[in-house]
Amino acid sequence: MRKTDDSANITGASRIGRLPRAEETCKMLHFVHVLQAWVATRRTDEEGATAIEYGLLAALIALAIVAGATALGGSINTLFTDIAGYLDTVF
Repeated sequence: MRKTDDSANITGASRIGRLPRAEETCKMLHFVHVLQAWVATRRTDEEGATAIEYGLLAALIALAIVAGATALGGSINTLFTDIAGYLDTVF
């Protein structure tokens, strides 16, 4: 009859199913902490980038409004002058 050595399974010497040692647990917890801090800074950086993007978008819209008003300013002034003259003749 062959004698088997079950001591490896009892002491947890095999890598399958063994519990991590305290040293490994500390390393894992430190890694998780560093990863959480990194994710938090990236989330904050994205919020700042979003604010800058909205600011640039608002500036471009304002520039388009100013350019449109400048280009159409003379013709709109003439239109309102004609309307005012027409209303003076009617009333």
